[in-house]
Amino acid sequence: MSNFFTTFPEMPNKQFREMKKGIDASYKDFAREWGDVIDAMFDPLLKMLVFFEKTLVATPWPIFMIVLVALTYWGSRSIKLCVGTVLAFVFIGYFRMWEETMSTIAIILTSVIMSVAIGLPTGIAMSRSDRTQKNSNSHFGYHANYATIRIFNSYCDVNGYRKNSRFNCGGNLCYSASYSINEFRY
Repeated sequence: MSNFFTTFPEMPNKQFREMKKGIDASYKDFAREWGDVIDAMFDPLLKMLVFFEKTLVATPWPIFMIVLVALTYWGSRSIKLCVGTVLAFVFIGYFRMWEETMSTIAIILTSVIMSVAIGLPTGIAMSRSDRTQKNSNSHFGYHANYATIRIFNSYCDVNGYRKNSRFNCGGNLCYSASYSINEFRY
């Protein structure tokens, strides 16, 4: 009885091995059958990822920092955020994680480009065609957008952005986006 509370119940070794062999065999069969097709589909994505990674790793760090600070200031108009960004990347470099961070930024950059490349035409098509909008999973899209807006609203409330005149536009954005999504619901 004391083992019940201290050791989590596990599958017996023999059954676990058999299950693992079955999963591995299924994966190998799938990879043999479809591996070349999947590789061919994702090859352009891999090339783009490798290009961004090589470019970011080869870029001298001072140039990267200047571009990063410029983008941070352009997006936030905050000197404090720019200083924080520079300090964060200085620590990243100091702790020898620069190349890993550039690889991560390459992954993020590639995924953002792909999201925009897929999402923008899809959104335009849905806005112009009732048929496309009906055929999409708009109910899921509504819930995902609604959850995002709710999280953003909570962020605005917690940080007082709706009360502060400097961020009043952000608060209005929260309300107007939430209002338009609520109209879309029914």
